[in-house]
Amino acid sequence: MFKTNTEKAQERKFEEKLYNEVAQELHQGKKHDATWAKALATAKGDNGLAQGLYIKYRVQSMKDDLLIQQEN
Repeated sequence: MFKTNTEKAQERKFEEKLYNEVAQELHQGKKHDATWAKALATAKGDNGLAQGLYIKYRVQSMKDDLLIQQEN
């Protein structure tokens, strides 16, 4: 299925909101342990790289949670 430009823009704006939520979590000192462990393992212990991966993985996890909720 092809997405319209409007649908693509809506998806990007939604994703931006999720990234903002993750940034707020990090600002508050909150991290999901399993997601952090995955990021750190993938980064082979490089904390700087792990931080970026954590954000990416956390956003995907939030998208997955929303998708699962919609299907239930």
